[in-house]
Amino acid sequence: MTRAINSESMKENNRKQILRLIMKGEYSRANIAKMTGLTKAAVSIITESFLQMNLVTEEPSTSFSVGRRPWILSLCENRYYAVGVNISRTSYEVGIHNLVGKVLISEKKPLPDCDPDLILEDIHDIILAQLKAQNIAHEDLLGIGVTAPGPIDYENGVILSPPNFERWHNYELTSKMGALFDNSFTIKLENVSNAVALYENYYGKQINSDNFMVVLADDTGIGAGIIVGNALYRGATGLGGEFGHISIDINGKQCSCGNKGCLERYAGIPEILKDTPYSTWEEAIDANDTGLIEKMAHYLSAALISAINLFDINTVILMGHIGYKADVLCHLLENKINDRTITKSSVSIVASDFNNLVGVAGSIMINDFLT
Repeated sequence: MTRAINSESMKENNRKQILRLIMKGEYSRANIAKMTGLTKAAVSIITESFLQMNLVTEEPSTSFSVGRRPWILSLCENRYYAVGVNISRTSYEVGIHNLVGKVLISEKKPLPDCDPDLILEDIHDIILAQLKAQNIAHEDLLGIGVTAPGPIDYENGVILSPPNFERWHNYELTSKMGALFDNSFTIKLENVSNAVALYENYYGKQINSDNFMVVLADDTGIGAGIIVGNALYRGATGLGGEFGHISIDINGKQCSCGNKGCLERYAGIPEILKDTPYSTWEEAIDANDTGLIEKMAHYLSAALISAINLFDINTVILMGHIGYKADVLCHLLENKINDRTITKSSVSIVASDFNNLVGVAGSIMINDFLT
């Protein structure tokens, strides 16, 4: 019995490994066999099953000009769909996207100061209306991915205690949303920083990168999503990535978390803008305030160096407010970091260019489908 279970588990892992490759690039069966170490026969059996499911297509390469053209496998982008729900401190957005991340429909509303149950009821109604409008059958939906400010308990689907989000503290989101749908859909909750890392891994700039880090900074804090070995790093209890609470001064300012010298107490946007004429980071950037940009780079680089040395990351993506017109900040960070890290290769700092929170939330379900 154990052997049978292990055999089925291995087959499923092979299927998902091949699907991930097909999703991320143009590969033939021979390419996939070489990259995975599977036999050509095993790859063919799996790809034939995908073809029968209408999950993939196989067509001659249009870019190959010499000799026999290889046949390339591609995902059927509208075979399955994911619902994405992003709940922020100011708004909530609901939409549907397909396997290649294309948003088919979305709706965004301001977040009222009311009982979260009422918000979930509205989200439920929006999702049902969108599924009907797009003529998507329930069996073709991978599930509903929900993002919210952290910290969250992703295993139990609970929003824990994000700052400035008190109405939602200890809110059992997935169980309550599941009840609204009679538990007919898989629903997963994720910290928005982690979800952005997943989105970048499947659809963004880091689609072919195995190790990178997303740093999200807004008016309430600094978080991170970390991809190591092509998988999201969570830590022992799922709270890995609390980048804002790396201490950069053990004798420094007291933080609300109980530690001293946390990055948020220095590089947090409210701290950076304190005693300045600016109300937002964007205003400081538009004013070309190089002093503030240098100050941000000084503090942020101190924490990034520790994270890069710890995880051997080769790319850092800035998003949120600090990703705004971030060329100067990225350049400063690269100079400071690459002079002081012990990694073998230079680290690239880039700004995220996505504006797709529905896709970010839905990528939680894409990751669940492919892992």
